[in-house]
Amino acid sequence: MSVAETAERSPEPTADAARRWLSLGVFVPLAVIVDQITKQIADANLAHRGLVVVVDGLFMLDYSRNPGAFFSLGADMEPTVRRIFFVLATVAAAALITHLYRRADEAQRALRWALLFLLAGALGNLVDRALYGEVI
Repeated sequence: MSVAETAERSPEPTADAARRWLSLGVFVPLAVIVDQITKQIADANLAHRGLVVVVDGLFMLDYSRNPGAFFSLGADMEPTVRRIFFVLATVAAAALITHLYRRADEAQRALRWALLFLLAGALGNLVDRALYGEVI
């Protein structure tokens, strides 16, 4: 196959594809930064305070640190093994989320945004695990 034939078969990047990767490259890092800032604010202001009622019966804040996964799964593992395991699991999850984001078509905007939020949350938790060995 000649270079000209290959060029004819390779689709040009669409405006949607450029917008999609711009969203990934801008939104996710900004969301991770906001995640880390809010966690530092929580760490400074909520640690050791117990439940803080913001709107009675509607909105409360409770500070916690989770060394495990959901429902503290794996919290009883040896700390170094747990950190390595969860860092690798998070990297694998981030790769899967990125793959799904790449595969989602133009009409699936809600799915793509949900995946961006999920990826940002996973990467924010990855930063926590790498720095503290647990998620704030």
